[in-house]
Amino acid sequence: MNFFAIAAVVPMVAALAIAAESTQVTDEASAIAAAKRYTKAQCTTNTPCEFRARREGKQWNVFVEFTKRSNPREIAQKYPGGHVILYFNQQGQLVRRLEGE
Repeated sequence: MNFFAIAAVVPMVAALAIAAESTQVTDEASAIAAAKRYTKAQCTTNTPCEFRARREGKQWNVFVEFTKRSNPREIAQKYPGGHVILYFNQQGQLVRRLEGE
């Protein structure tokens, strides 16, 4: 292996290590960040969401409450069944999803 091949691999490995650290779920803020990644299509500036995280054993769960509106000028409203509970392991992987009813 030559010097240039090694020089190309080192930054790639460092980037992967940084990405792995950023997905770890270790506290309330990182649990909410993980939930935001999973709900980015539903949680927008037009339909904002509320997030509440809590630790449950070795996992974190995040209660995400969705909103909707008929008109962009209306205030976004919560609605019955408009929520999901997301469970994450310490590696930031989604391990369970409970839809609202």
